[in-house]
Amino acid sequence: MSIVKEFIETDPGRFSISTAPLKDRRSRRKRSSHDLRHDPDSLWGSAWGRMLCEKDLKDPSSWIAKKFRRRFRLPYSVFLLLVQKCKHAQVFGASRIPTEFKVMVALRILGRGNCADDINELSNIGESTCNVIFHQFCKGMVDSLYNEYVSFPSGEDLKVVEKTYAKFGFPGACGSQDATHLRLGKCLQALTVMATGKEQYPTLAFQCVCGPNRKIFHCSEAYLGSFNDMTITAHDDLCQSIRGGLLDEVESTCIDADGVPRIVKGRYLIVDGGYPKESWLMDPFGLACTMEEKRYSEWLESVRKDIECAFGIIKGRFRLFMQAIQFHKFHQIENAWKAAIMLHNMLISYDGNDLTDWERNLNWSNIDPDLDDGVFENQVSMDDAMDDYIDPTLQEVESIPQRVDTTVVGPSYRASNIFHYHTRRQALVTHFNALYKCGQVHWPKRSSVGMRFRLRIPELDRSTVHDSHYALYTKPSDFRRAGGGLVI
Repeated sequence: MSIVKEFIETDPGRFSISTAPLKDRRSRRKRSSHDLRHDPDSLWGSAWGRMLCEKDLKDPSSWIAKKFRRRFRLPYSVFLLLVQKCKHAQVFGASRIPTEFKVMVALRILGRGNCADDINELSNIGESTCNVIFHQFCKGMVDSLYNEYVSFPSGEDLKVVEKTYAKFGFPGACGSQDATHLRLGKCLQALTVMATGKEQYPTLAFQCVCGPNRKIFHCSEAYLGSFNDMTITAHDDLCQSIRGGLLDEVESTCIDADGVPRIVKGRYLIVDGGYPKESWLMDPFGLACTMEEKRYSEWLESVRKDIECAFGIIKGRFRLFMQAIQFHKFHQIENAWKAAIMLHNMLISYDGNDLTDWERNLNWSNIDPDLDDGVFENQVSMDDAMDDYIDPTLQEVESIPQRVDTTVVGPSYRASNIFHYHTRRQALVTHFNALYKCGQVHWPKRSSVGMRFRLRIPELDRSTVHDSHYALYTKPSDFRRAGGGLVI
């Protein structure tokens, strides 16, 4: 051994061994954060890094704070909260990239649908790394924080929801339900037919339930686009729980034809006409035969628009879902959609539109059925207009008291776990029209002038073949003139 050592020392160059002393690592100068901010190739020297160093970013009224929310879809305070939760849940694990930049990468892809190449120019983060960060963020949000912000209400929260719908004239309602479709840009050829439905292109469908404040209570798993509302309802976990008796023991009060309040067991979701006819799903009439049914249907559809507005808000804020999604795996799309829903609910709480605050701060207006103060020029009330054009056999014949007293409760309706669909809907029609005629139907003051006052239609023009009437939203009228008369 000593001979080998002596041979190496006599000719060290032959074995490429340097005899120079090693440099002391402590002598290396560590670059400060100030130097990194002025380095265009570093994270803090990028456009995003310079924005995070702005002092006015903590002031919500400052220009830079508004710019941050517009670019990343979240206020800076909510962004910091999200970063803290990601660190606590260890969403990204250990990495040299700060968590702030990772969250910004995920928010930019969600908010604008940017490709990784655009983000690389703004943050100096590699393209492949951006894609990995985005999927880590979405999966971590769903696994760690989704149930904290997205859950079906219970207890006092459910009572607040029911109280709000009762003011609309629909006691017992606990949410609006509908499905939305997300377009697939890279659908497998083997699944193209199954994923293509009414939109005529491959999609994934998600069924959601929201409250009157447009907060999402529930989101189903992903279904192929060819699945209709009935099929999704048959497999959705929440729908199976409600069908199994989740809300059967809850009681609400309905007014019968004699003006006597009666107890009705069970609650329901407001849906459109594509859902099954079950007692816990209430939809409008497809063909209204009386004015009571038509008034009830149009008002119910106006209330159900909350879920449509919620879908529009989510897709408008997170533009990734406004275009064809360029992901191959369905579970990645599902995680991204649920992460967007979670962020949507966080913003509702931040903006003061949570269940309790939203219901307390609203300025409710009564819908006066006898209002005729000329708010709309050249318009007459619905009752006056219908008297001239509707068949007399369809006139309202029942007598309703001037005001309904809800303090005296009469006998309950049939106390069964599954309330018959037609019986419940007829009870709701009677209840709504009783409150409407007494001026006890309310509407949030945030709505347009026409919604707040009453249902009205323009004066009918005999020269036209088809007329639209002013209801709670723009929709062609079901009343058509045929042979000189108006028929339904």
